[in-house]
Amino acid sequence: MASSMPSLPGSGADFERRRISVLFADLVGSTDLMEALGADDYAATLRGFHSLCTTAVRSRGGTVAQYQGDGVMCFFGYPTAEEDDASRAVSAALEILASLDASNEGGDHPLATRIGIASGTAIIARGSDQFGGETVGACVNLASRLQDLAETGSVVICEDTLDLVGGSFKTRALGARKVKGFAEPKPVYEVNRAASADVTRFHARRDRFDGPLIGRQQTLETLLEGIRDARAGHGSSISLCGPPGIGKSRIFQALGDHEDVAGVPSFVLQCAPEYSSVALHPVTAYLDWVTGVRPSDSDEVRRRKLTRLFQAVWNADEKETTALLDLVAPTAPEGPPEGDDSATLKRQRSFDILIDRMFGSVGSDKAFTLVFEDVHWIDPTTLEFMARVAARVDEFPILLVATTRPEGEPAIEQCGFKQELRLEPLSAEHAGELARAVAAAHGLSPERIDEVVEMAEGVPLFLEEYAKLTSKHRDSGLQHRVPLSLSGIVLSKLDRLDEEQRNFAKAGSVLGRTFLAMTAAMMCNVAPAHAEQVQDELSHQQILEIDAADQCSFSHALIRDGIYDTLDADRRRALHLRAAHLLSEQGGREIPASVVAGHYASGGDARAAADWYLRAARQNASLGAVPEAATNLDNALEQVERLPEGEERDRLELSIRAVQGPVLMVMRGPGNPAFGEAQERARALLEKLGIDDMREQVIFHTALHNWARGDFDEALERVDLLDEMAEQRAEADQGLDFARLTMRGLIGWHAGRTRETETLLDETARRYDPAVHKPLYARYLMEFGIFGRFYLSLAKSVLGKEAEAKALAEDAATFARELKFPHATGFSQLARFVGSMLRDDVEACAEQAAVAHDFSTAQGFPEFVAMATFAKGWSYSRQGDSDRGIEMMQGGLAHWDKTGFKTWQPIFSAILARALVDTDRLDEAEAVIAEADSAILLSGEEQARAPLLLARAMLAAKRGDEALSLNIARRAVGACRHEGACLWADRVKQEFPELQKGVS
Repeated sequence: MASSMPSLPGSGADFERRRISVLFADLVGSTDLMEALGADDYAATLRGFHSLCTTAVRSRGGTVAQYQGDGVMCFFGYPTAEEDDASRAVSAALEILASLDASNEGGDHPLATRIGIASGTAIIARGSDQFGGETVGACVNLASRLQDLAETGSVVICEDTLDLVGGSFKTRALGARKVKGFAEPKPVYEVNRAASADVTRFHARRDRFDGPLIGRQQTLETLLEGIRDARAGHGSSISLCGPPGIGKSRIFQALGDHEDVAGVPSFVLQCAPEYSSVALHPVTAYLDWVTGVRPSDSDEVRRRKLTRLFQAVWNADEKETTALLDLVAPTAPEGPPEGDDSATLKRQRSFDILIDRMFGSVGSDKAFTLVFEDVHWIDPTTLEFMARVAARVDEFPILLVATTRPEGEPAIEQCGFKQELRLEPLSAEHAGELARAVAAAHGLSPERIDEVVEMAEGVPLFLEEYAKLTSKHRDSGLQHRVPLSLSGIVLSKLDRLDEEQRNFAKAGSVLGRTFLAMTAAMMCNVAPAHAEQVQDELSHQQILEIDAADQCSFSHALIRDGIYDTLDADRRRALHLRAAHLLSEQGGREIPASVVAGHYASGGDARAAADWYLRAARQNASLGAVPEAATNLDNALEQVERLPEGEERDRLELSIRAVQGPVLMVMRGPGNPAFGEAQERARALLEKLGIDDMREQVIFHTALHNWARGDFDEALERVDLLDEMAEQRAEADQGLDFARLTMRGLIGWHAGRTRETETLLDETARRYDPAVHKPLYARYLMEFGIFGRFYLSLAKSVLGKEAEAKALAEDAATFARELKFPHATGFSQLARFVGSMLRDDVEACAEQAAVAHDFSTAQGFPEFVAMATFAKGWSYSRQGDSDRGIEMMQGGLAHWDKTGFKTWQPIFSAILARALVDTDRLDEAEAVIAEADSAILLSGEEQARAPLLLARAMLAAKRGDEALSLNIARRAVGACRHEGACLWADRVKQEFPELQKGVS
């Protein structure tokens, strides 16, 4: 049975967050006045003062919130907001001063006041008769304190109020003052009675503009040139960047209306903030719209509709259809991915199919446009897709365009768009032309139009919105020309609605930019019979746009943000919990788990949020969306931190860390510190909780990190723990045995205990059966049959058993083809080219490393790419292209270090040092050898000792010190004798034939 709907806050007053300007005025010297006038006359005088203040405030749209003895508290922006609340508050204050001066003429007891004004956010009890006394907000307290600071007959304002009024009034800075109740001094300003010329700032935006395109002809022409190039068969890519409200959407409206674009199809992919961690959402949302998928459709229905599009319209074959469905309508697989390719490579290939089929549906030679809107909210997978489109733009008759705010520019830069356009504010001339064009339909007088132009500072959105709003108040006039804020515009729209409509809009703002009307109605208890009327009014007010599928969208993201900001904390949390409940229980196609998690997090239910973020991460990881998985895991851990300490919290964190470790290993490699930290934390939690589940996996991965970092002693301590666990098991655990033997074997090889490695890994090789042991991969993320053969082949190579080493490498490749685990395939390729490099087989290494480099680059395996790069460089240097080869080896070694790996570096350094000696770069070689010597002392990677001594001996010979050279060469042979390292000993004797002593 479904759980009950979370309740909203109590049935009393509806608390609301408002952006207001608060005016406090008090009667100076009231005690003296009372003594001089007597009680009756003083009461009459006080009523007159209150009346004078009330008249000035109400004439400017303000509200008297509360009379407080000899003072008065007034609000501008509640219960009805206007776009110039702060300016009207200051204007009312100056009017109070002027009215007092006039009333004092000829009087025996002149009155005086002082006024403080502060602006900000407050929580107000809507509908309460005592809303003034129940209002809570720093701006209320600050206004009262500013009144105390003001001199008699003056108005003092805070810095936020000054920012809102801009240059509408002449002010004098009074400096930062210590204000009672506030920790830090507050900058304060005195307002003079004379108003200055307007200097305004406004940054907002919305999707449609009624006026013509003015001042953007050059930008439009650049886009039209892109269309013409597309018609001629040439693709181009353009980014359009500018702050909110600057006119990006308006330009696209003009582009679509232009005659040169007639008949040009357009694909528009809209990014949204609430889906920034949902992989490929803009693409899937577009395809759902094209195919008529409704939110209530099941997964099966959605896949059928998409299949019809792919096959009947796009002419995709069965294989392509399967790939497209796996990309945009995936079903989470059980266990590790099947097939020859990793999820990363499959996604890249699916992107290409999507590009080919989507664009091909237009026609082979017909121009079209693809627009990515609001890239500053793009998710990582869609960014990857956009980058792929940008990389192939020359193949199609396409105009590719991306719009973004400045914070999204890095994403576009990484995609390599060919051209960048930046939108700046309109000039005064163009602003005036646009304002007159927009205002003509609203009957504004020339004076009002000029006022709008001066206030707009070239922002097109403001020109249009202010013209519309001021046209509704033709008779009131504007005493002062001030900058407006978006919150003023939003609140003024919201305040025109009835309570049911406001509640619906607020519920929608909690759901996000786009939401299902039914969900919003259920959240705020709007009856189904009224829901359609509510939507119609919100659409009429241009707050919402509603499509045929009952889907609502706010006309602009900033409209949504402004409405959301009106919710007080309690109601915001309650609505988020209601949203989470409804979305998690919603029938039909599943809402992304990260969206549900976000609502639980905003609703304050950290436990549920962590569970849902973990669910989202598992879904991401199963579908190959690793960056999104990492983001959701970070979010889950953030929620865990909010839970009270205890076993429940620890168990939840352990579940998250168990997923986080492998995800970090895939993203950054086993040597990365973040992977090690995640594993160590998981290990500590296991010990704390005394849980056996996952213990061997956590210990194994912790040892793997220790090994990668060159901490062999710590790694062996972990393996000792695995040995103890194996001894304590009543029955043999083959996975545990493979884990501990393989781990001990690879540590032994690097530590120079080659015979031990051979013995251990010979045993695992004999016992391993791919048909039986394949499931162990999902448990350990390690294919022991292939990984063990890789290191066993290395051991055989060092021991001089070349034929066995080659056979093991080929066996690993055979297993890789059968098992189809891409990461394991990478290890099989390492077994071939690394062994060839160690055995000095230049031709084989060159061929095998090139194949491995391409494979690992496509799959996204950074450590394999680094090793293949190094091996390719070694091949070049051995084939005579020394400079290129050394540069590539140095690049591969640097790349290897960036992955966090410390093992292998001394061996790579020995090989690099030899190449440097061969090209007479002796000082560089000496530096490389010295650094590698230090590394061996720290890690104990003795496998590198002999080749490093060989490089040092060759360096001494190059410098003419034959005695030293021969002595070092003898030490190298001696280092090989104990472990029977024939490979290294033979290499020394090749360079120093006078050494005849063999190696047993």
